[in-house]
Amino acid sequence: MTKLITTLVFIAFTIICTAQTHTESTTSSSMSYSINIDSDNDYTNNSSVSIKNSDDILRLKATFHKSKNLKIKEILLDRLGRNNLQIKKNTLIWKNNTKNEDFECELNEGRLFLIVDKHLVTNQFFEKISALVDDLKVIISGDDSKKRKKISQERDQRNLNRAKRDLDRAKENLKRAKENLERAKKN
Repeated sequence: MTKLITTLVFIAFTIICTAQTHTESTTSSSMSYSINIDSDNDYTNNSSVSIKNSDDILRLKATFHKSKNLKIKEILLDRLGRNNLQIKKNTLIWKNNTKNEDFECELNEGRLFLIVDKHLVTNQFFEKISALVDDLKVIISGDDSKKRKKISQERDQRNLNRAKRDLDRAKENLKRAKENLERAKKN
């Protein structure tokens, strides 16, 4: 009976600890998003977004259907402006190698590449580019990180609530087991 009580307490404790443990790496992350979009023309338009966010760089590589080019071009022109813009054939290239804004962005039909060296830019400029990358990711892949984060938080909350219920049940079982043990001792 003592083994049963000890086991129940251990299980409940493990569930609580597991539910509350959440580790997140802040030094480096790499995310890839891929989405297939069915169109009315009975063919599939593939989009792929790869984002690397390390201690040193923020990089976005994306491929997408050419129908998204105009929207992406508009957002890039709006956020990056026409300064440092070069146009070579069908390719738009933003390059800036100044002290506080060292970055490169290249857009051609169906492809986008953007890279920023974090050591060579101000925090304000990095935040601007980081927000741009998030918006581009949503436009290209349809993935909304805020929605994904909310879903993850809701799942974590459900797991925590489940663990609390399991702990309450384990405590109640422990209480009953102690009562049964006391009754057994009296008999």
